[in-house]
Amino acid sequence: MSQINVNTIANAAGTQNKGVLQVVSATKTDAFSTGSGSAVDITDLTVNITLRSTSSKVLVTGNVEISNSSNGTTSFIQLIRVISGGATSNIALNTDAATTNATIANNTSHAYNMTNNGFDFLDSPSTTSEITYKLAAFGSGASNVLINRRGDSAIQGGVSTITVMEIQG
Repeated sequence: MSQINVNTIANAAGTQNKGVLQVVSATKTDAFSTGSGSAVDITDLTVNITLRSTSSKVLVTGNVEISNSSNGTTSFIQLIRVISGGATSNIALNTDAATTNATIANNTSHAYNMTNNGFDFLDSPSTTSEITYKLAAFGSGASNVLINRRGDSAIQGGVSTITVMEIQG
């Protein structure tokens, strides 16, 4: 078998094309629940990626199926970035001081409601160390946050995902 190795492929104008270098994804197909008022990692919604260059960006996309166990309560999802040997950061947050800081805020008027909540965030981590991206959930009041199932029943559910793509810088 033959192999061709090159450092850069240029387009007709002589400039380098930029694109997606790698993709990593995780899918959660079972239910998750937390009654915590502080962020708790959602099992199975964690991905790891090591970038090829410090100039690369990371496009993080996802969707989370959310419900609450009580009417009129709010569920929150945070996108968290952990750089190996470094800092843990909540990213893609609302920064208005009058709000709860989250990537997704979901208020259901009835425990029977389950909603699909998507997000996209372009991150610039500036590292070639391993990066972990994960989703964490917390709720308001005495309600449980439910992922991938309705608040009243375990017989109806959905699927949640997180995907990261290294974009050449």
